[in-house]
Amino acid sequence: MQHLACGRIIKTRLGDILRGQSPCSCSRRKAGLTDSEAGNVANQYGYAPQEPYPGAHHPWRCLHLACGNFSSPRLANLRPERATCSCCRKTGFRRDRSAVLYLLAGTGSGKGLRKVGISNVGTPRIRGFAGRGWILLDSVHCLVGADAAEMELRILKMLAPQRPTNPAFQTSCQAAVGALGGSTECFPAGIVPDTLLELMMEVDQHEAQKNNKGAA
Repeated sequence: MQHLACGRIIKTRLGDILRGQSPCSCSRRKAGLTDSEAGNVANQYGYAPQEPYPGAHHPWRCLHLACGNFSSPRLANLRPERATCSCCRKTGFRRDRSAVLYLLAGTGSGKGLRKVGISNVGTPRIRGFAGRGWILLDSVHCLVGADAAEMELRILKMLAPQRPTNPAFQTSCQAAVGALGGSTECFPAGIVPDTLLELMMEVDQHEAQKNNKGAA
């Protein structure tokens, strides 16, 4: 049969499908997809990509066709039960509600780390991190979560290439955030300033340099 999400011809068992198991290994191969193949997968889940494919584990700016709002899902995380964007779902981060972009400094097991994140106003997420020893360095209030999410995405795109990829660093980040999650938004303190204003200024400069190179 053909797996519509990726277009490949596969062999599977009906029982596996009925048990909710993915009939195709494409979810494990998403990191190696071409722009066209990745776009086809996104389309199957109701998303229209708005930028080149960044890789399966990076936020990808897309238009969610069901609601007309922009969202930035990670292709590796897309499943039939997770296809709803943050504007549509009733749990988790809501892009249509007021939110906070925050910058945290780790202590204890998170010493030497900085974490960028977003949270809807009134939720206990920042307090949860405080309970694990994280210190709030700075925050910016946004009237709608979409603005906070956009700023976070720009920050992560700038910092991601500088983030260590060795297993020891990944383990330290996971230990620092625990069950709260968000370890991929943790970075060495040395590459992150202590205020969001300074950080966003660096993002503006970084984007301007990329644009100038593109124009040249």
